[in-house]
Amino acid sequence: MLRAPSRRRTGLAALLLILTAVGTIALPSQPAAADRVTANGWTTSGITNRTSIAPGTAVTISVDVTAATSRRALVDVEVYDAEGRQVLQRFWDGQAFTAGQRVRFRPVWSAPVGAAAGTYTVKVGVFGEGWTGLHHWNDRAATFRVTGTAPPTTAPPMTAPPTTAPPTTAPPTTAPPTTAPPTTAPPTTASPTTAPPSGRFVTLPVGAALPGDAECAARVRDAAEIRPANASYNQTTGGRHPDATGLFTRVTGNFTGTTDEIIQWASCKWGFDEDVIRAQTAKESWWFQRNGGDFTTDPSRCAPGHGFGVDGRPGECAESVGVQQVRYPYHQWAFPWATYSTAQNLDYALAVRRNCFEGNDTWFNQFERGRDYVAGDLWGCVGAWFSGRWYTPPSVTCIADVQSYLNQRIWTRPEFINFTG
Repeated sequence: MLRAPSRRRTGLAALLLILTAVGTIALPSQPAAADRVTANGWTTSGITNRTSIAPGTAVTISVDVTAATSRRALVDVEVYDAEGRQVLQRFWDGQAFTAGQRVRFRPVWSAPVGAAAGTYTVKVGVFGEGWTGLHHWNDRAATFRVTGTAPPTTAPPMTAPPTTAPPTTAPPTTAPPTTAPPTTAPPTTASPTTAPPSGRFVTLPVGAALPGDAECAARVRDAAEIRPANASYNQTTGGRHPDATGLFTRVTGNFTGTTDEIIQWASCKWGFDEDVIRAQTAKESWWFQRNGGDFTTDPSRCAPGHGFGVDGRPGECAESVGVQQVRYPYHQWAFPWATYSTAQNLDYALAVRRNCFEGNDTWFNQFERGRDYVAGDLWGCVGAWFSGRWYTPPSVTCIADVQSYLNQRIWTRPEFINFTG
């Protein structure tokens, strides 16, 4: 998907997270003690380099993971504040483990100005590759405290986007494709009554008439470009796949404009609240079309235009690309346009979202889930795009992240607008 925010699912939840390479940080005389858990063939423990930090300072978290047998897995590290709100998620997919050999992961979290005081808890999960099943969970791998001490006058840099994307909509190979046509495809033109008086695009109910390309293009409001890096992608239109059926025959990528204008156009076309889509696009890619995520060493899974080394990782390539982190192995109909056209990337991703919203993805109920899949649940569809499952823990985490960005209106913040990547 970063993007788990590049997928993903980072993921990645709060406004002022910084995921950086580990620097040189003086160790305290009494580092926070680790809780060691052994279960299901895995042993995990954690320790922090500081027992307490003030807002505006950083803590390095060291997590050790040992497998009883040689295998590959995804390691997920999360941090929660005293109220149970997630403030950090960092994960590493496709990690190779040798039996009995400890592997250490070292994310860094910088407490933002105004961070809530109290005890913060580090949690560790081990999942199958691509978030396919939870194998092990350590609910209290380590703890540290955030004090109420005033931050230093020079604060660390703010709001770096995730460096790896969270997984995006990876349906199981045994499941019906997400591109299955609805039983009755909704009309492609909308009556004038569907347009809210303010001109702002809102979520239309299940079965509503959906506006077409030209109508939405006429209704888009002017918006300045905050992502100059998207210029060529934003001026490139997409196309309609010859084998598309049902809702997916509407996917054209036939719009050019600024990044925000394209988000408006796609939100209008598929009947979704434009601010929800802005927030989710921030979660997936920080609004950068060039971003790649879900890195692999399998050349057959490389997204077009993102071969080995293209994204700065020798011997690896990105499966997921673009502002919505469309994942090539599961959404090949979107390509190659989803790589080179911002409009196509959003158009296709929101078609998948509408297909889910209309109730056509009943295959979710055939697999692990937090609740039964039903039509009309936009947040469930947002989480499913991230994880490929319905209200499983990674889905719920993604939903919370997007809702946090929505509540903050992250796309209006200077640190978001001025970020250059």
